[in-house]
Amino acid sequence: IQSERRSYGLLIEADVREEMRAAGDWYEARESGVGGRFAVVVDKYLQQIISDPFRYPKAGPTTHKAKIIGWPYSIYFTVLEQQRLVKIIAVWQGNQDPAKLKRRLK
Repeated sequence: IQSERRSYGLLIEADVREEMRAAGDWYEARESGVGGRFAVVVDKYLQQIISDPFRYPKAGPTTHKAKIIGWPYSIYFTVLEQQRLVKIIAVWQGNQDPAKLKRRLK
């Protein structure tokens, strides 16, 4: 008997949405269509995360990390189990200052 799995809700704060948009714009400015492909891939990962957040490795005491294959980005998130929410903390480009990310992960 297969147990029914319910997806988690998704919480993305405005600053993270802006990061995602800026990354897509950056790619689009370099080559037409690439920004759109990036957005599609990020959306696919977000859907995978909310369907099974615990499949992704921990990046801190309460934070998980989903490495976006083929792109220099990772999605950092926490799972708010009682609310059945996944909160996206960052869509982070690997070459950025790791100290900034560490402050956000708390």
